[in-house]
Amino acid sequence: MQGVHDLKVWPSYFQDMWDGNKVSDVRKDDRGYFCGDRLVLREWNPGDGPAGFTGRHLEAIITHVQRMDVEPIISIMGRQVPDVVVLSLRITWREQRPQPQMGLGR
Repeated sequence: MQGVHDLKVWPSYFQDMWDGNKVSDVRKDDRGYFCGDRLVLREWNPGDGPAGFTGRHLEAIITHVQRMDVEPIISIMGRQVPDVVVLSLRITWREQRPQPQMGLGR
């Protein structure tokens, strides 16, 4: 059975995916990704301005999973990260919805 994974993506990476220039993603393998799984990729602003979801999202199908579980080969901020996967993706849908303005009274 194919899974569905709802994931946050920071704006610079998201834009490259939106434009079709980024067709793979490196992720911690904490969800058990498999070929054929569907990803819902939501643009997430971590705090450079208003933090939160921007309203843009992509949907993609995983076409290949390269597991890196032989040894922790990726280092983030000086710490090795085990159980990393490289996901090859085929984008199937793009959508942009306006997000409601927060904190504005009537």
